[in-house]
Amino acid sequence: MPEQTWQPAEGAAVDTFIWETNPAVNYGGNTQLVVSYNAAGDNRDILMKWDLSSIPKGSTIEAATLYLWLESEVGGALGIPEYKITRLLEGNSGWTEGGATWNLQDGANPWAGAAGCETAGTDFALTNLWEGDPWQGAAPMWWQFDLVVSEVQFMLDQENYGFKIWGTTRAPGVDRDHTYSSAAAANAANHPRLYVRWIEPSGRLVEYEFNVWDPLQRVIARDGHEVAPNEIREDKWGKLLGFRSPSSKVFASLADGPDHWYTNGITSDGETVRPDEKQFADMILKRLTR
Repeated sequence: MPEQTWQPAEGAAVDTFIWETNPAVNYGGNTQLVVSYNAAGDNRDILMKWDLSSIPKGSTIEAATLYLWLESEVGGALGIPEYKITRLLEGNSGWTEGGATWNLQDGANPWAGAAGCETAGTDFALTNLWEGDPWQGAAPMWWQFDLVVSEVQFMLDQENYGFKIWGTTRAPGVDRDHTYSSAAAANAANHPRLYVRWIEPSGRLVEYEFNVWDPLQRVIARDGHEVAPNEIREDKWGKLLGFRSPSSKVFASLADGPDHWYTNGITSDGETVRPDEKQFADMILKRLTR
């Protein structure tokens, strides 16, 4: 089963934090990443983005873990009682490590919802990559966060604009903070790490492509050559090019409707079939030759 651990250095990594007290200051080159709040309601949140493009499309995520090297903490085990790690949404797709501040996502444009990237459902997703009490022991040590697989799958399949790590306590209280090494830290061994394990798609998921807008309705094999209909293996159909939907349904007329990414099963004309069944290939061939 394929797996990969990413631990990029500064320049390849995208990580920073934003600070409510200094709302116009960018910390993209800082050697540390901080999650905090204190008596003044002084919040700091971490922003990260990981490039998952080396994972083949159509793969199924099996496990994902984020590792952060804890350099120091204020408050100990009674510190920040709850973290959330949440995906950033499309309105914040333009955020940059070198431009993000509490007020702005890229040095010029405000966050989609509110300053600090604080609005659930606008700035960040309503569902979480991770949530809970982050305490795992005193610094220095690795803290690990086992991410919700379905959320990582969504980032692979649909949209990946990064995520934010934040303490859910937003009311004034005693000083609390967790300080981690960033990708700019001098010790490369302590840079943030992301581990992902996945199942690659079977050949049938990506073997052939059919573009619904191609006037010749050609079928293209994975290696790029055109395939005659009589050469198509019925267990190798996988996707239609063009607009992609998270749905697994197939419209009754493939040539007239949007295309879809096939994963486990499809529905056509009221019948549910699976991509590895001859019925699936017969249905596609019928539409190609009608």
